[in-house]
Amino acid sequence: GPLSVRLQAEWEVVPGRRLAPGAFWPAPEVDSQVVRLVPRGPRLSAAQRERLDACVDRLFQQRRKTIRSALRGWDRLPQAERQLAELGLGPQIRPEMLSEKDFMDISARLGPARGTTEDRAPTAGPDAG
Repeated sequence: GPLSVRLQAEWEVVPGRRLAPGAFWPAPEVDSQVVRLVPRGPRLSAAQRERLDACVDRLFQQRRKTIRSALRGWDRLPQAERQLAELGLGPQIRPEMLSEKDFMDISARLGPARGTTEDRAPTAGPDAG
C-alpha cells in the first residue's frame, strides 16, 4: 500500500523476528513481525519526494482501481497513458501490483502534481523584460 511504497523509496525493509499473537494484548488474529529499516543510497530530494507522494496519493486514492481509473479526470491523462506504456505498464494494472521502482519511474515521468512549486511558472521579477 501507500505506506509501503513511501518507506521502500528510501529504506530497505529487512524482516526480523516473528511475533505470535500472544505477544500482544488483546491478541490480534494475525502474526506480526519486527522489521529493521536500513537507509538506501542517497536520500530523495524534496522535489522527488513531492512527486512520489503526489503519485502515490493519486494512484491509491480509491482502493482496487486500475491506474487508468485513478488517473481519469487528470488533465495529463493522454500523456500519462503514453508514458506508462513506455514503461511497459498497461493502464489496467492496479497500483498494489506495482513495485517501488515502478512508482519512482512513474513519478519521475509524469512530473510534479498540479499546484506544486515545480508546476508553477516562474514569476518575472521587477527587473524582467
